[in-house]
Amino acid sequence: MIIPKLRKIKFDLFEDGKNVIENNTKKYDFDFTCKEVFEKQYKQFFGNTKVRTYEDVCEFFKVDMEILEKFLIHASIPAIKLEKPFVAREAQSITNLIKAVDSEEFDTLINDNAKLLLPEVFESIETANENYFANKAALAEVDKILKTLECA
Repeated sequence: MIIPKLRKIKFDLFEDGKNVIENNTKKYDFDFTCKEVFEKQYKQFFGNTKVRTYEDVCEFFKVDMEILEKFLIHASIPAIKLEKPFVAREAQSITNLIKAVDSEEFDTLINDNAKLLLPEVFESIETANENYFANKAALAEVDKILKTLECA
């Protein structure tokens, strides 16, 4: 499954390389299919230094592809296979947690324990309620006094 994908990537890179304008060579856009074109592109990119031959670069590329293939087959894919069940389990745990938080049981738990979870908020609400009832009682007394004044 990986090998066909690597071959497709190699083919796509080859096709991209054929479409590169000769005077606009960018790094890694070399045409490995034609030695003369490759040497011209290599000189254009790296200057006239003859550091590596065409054969050297092809061999380095071949070795790099073999290393990449071995890495994918023997390291990356097994690691992904190990990781998939863990990720699936974690995703299921998150789904279960969201369901639990959205449940009526959770709402009831929070409501029953709000005084413990948010003591400052609960205290300010109780103070506001006490003030409301105290003000209501004071208003009732003021109303009584006003009614007695109206009668007199």
